Amino acid sequence: MRQKAEIALHVTSLVLCVSLVSLIAGAQQVPTPPSLQEQLEAQYSLSQVRSNGTVATAGAVLVVQLARIRAVSPSRTVVPACVYKDGVLHGPGKGTIVARSAVLGMAHQTDDLNVSLVLGEKVYVSKIEVNLKDEKIGFRISECDACNGLTQVSSLKAQVVFAFPHGYLEKADIPGIEDTIAKVLALDTSTVAAPAAQPQSPPAQPATAPASASLQDQLLAQYQLAKVVGGAITEPGTVLVLMKDGALGVRPGIPTSPVVTYQDGKLSSAMPPPLPSPQTGQPQPPILTEKDTRPLQSGERVYVSNIMVFPQNDMITYTIHECDVCNGVTQPSSYWAVIVFALAKGYLASAAVTDVEDIIAQVLTIDTAASAPSQPAPQPAGPAVEQPAPAEAPPAAIKLGQTIDEVVAILGQPEKTVDLGAKKIYVYPDLKITFMNGKVSDVQ
Repeated sequence: MRQKAEIALHVTSLVLCVSLVSLIAGAQQVPTPPSLQEQLEAQYSLSQVRSNGTVATAGAVLVVQLARIRAVSPSRTVVPACVYKDGVLHGPGKGTIVARSAVLGMAHQTDDLNVSLVLGEKVYVSKIEVNLKDEKIGFRISECDACNGLTQVSSLKAQVVFAFPHGYLEKADIPGIEDTIAKVLALDTSTVAAPAAQPQSPPAQPATAPASASLQDQLLAQYQLAKVVGGAITEPGTVLVLMKDGALGVRPGIPTSPVVTYQDGKLSSAMPPPLPSPQTGQPQPPILTEKDTRPLQSGERVYVSNIMVFPQNDMITYTIHECDVCNGVTQPSSYWAVIVFALAKGYLASAAVTDVEDIIAQVLTIDTAASAPSQPAPQPAGPAVEQPAPAEAPPAAIKLGQTIDEVVAILGQPEKTVDLGAKKIYVYPDLKITFMNGKVSDVQ
């Protein structure tokens, strides 16, 4: 089970692209950016659950972080909702709560059995509902029997409603929303969703080719995502070079950004319009003003903290943050932006990942020089002179981005290793080195 701090590495921060804006050129309009619900559904891929509770298509696996989430058997049509508000999980009311360990294998013997999911239990999410008016987000979840090591189907289901302060969801603070959800249901990045348990063995099927990775997975595999907390880079990732002018960045601490769109070879930015109040329908004061922004220049180095693909909208979003140390900035700036790659209708349905990468590279390309060791300039030939004995070379340094093999070649084998999937920790007598996706991400 991975805790919230682990999840942040994979998940890293999400942000909202706001509402419909006018495109500067061509009297066209920017495609409608994804809604809050669409962004959450892209982050937590939904599972398809049958009426008997078995899972037809497995999605994201979540880990229960707080005990006493009330669950019921799959045959129940009404699922009581627990409410998470102000850091406290409130139960759905009166009813029998049975220890989870006491009912393993018994969940289908009665239709009115209420049990409490235990800390660390793994579940699928089958439905997400966003209610902006009431400031609530609902998660419908079902047990992942295979993930929990059950040999007999249980598939209990539950519902958790996250209640937010008045006006919070209007600002669409996606990282804050993710943090709140993770206090109750955290993404399990340590395992790939196991096949759903079935009540009986299905008939043999012809062999098929393994499912290919999604476009989003293939794009994510190209980068090490940076970890961002409170607008600050806490763990650097792959360095990219901004290839075009036209992107407006926003200073840290602002929960939304200008709409930065790359379409038909042009990168342009527009300020989001005021959002209507869900109570009155009248425009509210803008969250973002021009004084909060500044242009990002071509040639600037940036990190990417999140990538999202929206096939239904033919859009891909990259969340980027200035790499102050790469740009030689002495005063931290860390402006950030969300770049929306707006593609032709239907393009993503059949596009090859290499073609998509070519489009991304027109705006953001990997800075290969950032991780390449600098080489000394060749010296012109001259008369042979006696050279003093070379001084002993200083010990090789451990740097961010080095591979496991490079570190082992310098320091030798570690005294202890910790394997957490994509994250590995090598412990030496006076060092602890963290690798993310095979590359150094932290040294202590």
